[in-house]
Amino acid sequence: MDNTEIAKFLWASISSGVIGNAAYDGIKTTLGIAFDRLAGHTKAQKRAEFDAAVFAILETNQKIRNILSSLASGTSINISQHHSGTGDNVAGDKITNNNHISPQQNTIHKSTKFGLTTTRVISPNGVTISETTSAGE
Repeated sequence: MDNTEIAKFLWASISSGVIGNAAYDGIKTTLGIAFDRLAGHTKAQKRAEFDAAVFAILETNQKIRNILSSLASGTSINISQHHSGTGDNVAGDKITNNNHISPQQNTIHKSTKFGLTTTRVISPNGVTISETTSAGE
């Protein structure tokens, strides 16, 4: 699907403003903070500014372009996000200060000995964040 068709789809979906619509929600999740700027252009009926912003996004971010193209063509997609720290989530990735960082998650280790269960939360760099011990499971 070409960028003009994607822009037409985005304009129609965002200007409808139907929250709960799968396309609208998928677009909002995919675009992150750029969604608000595009929604502002649709409310103000500034189509040229809208198209310029959409083309800039599509030409610089292939992942977002692929997701929006799939949404526009009706293809089913799954978007999952992992949130940690501050910053914006764009197309499922954490963006902080315009630097891409992969989401990292803590690991939970459980061990049982003599009827006591010890649970440890370990940070991605191997530091024990918390440790609790309880009777049984």
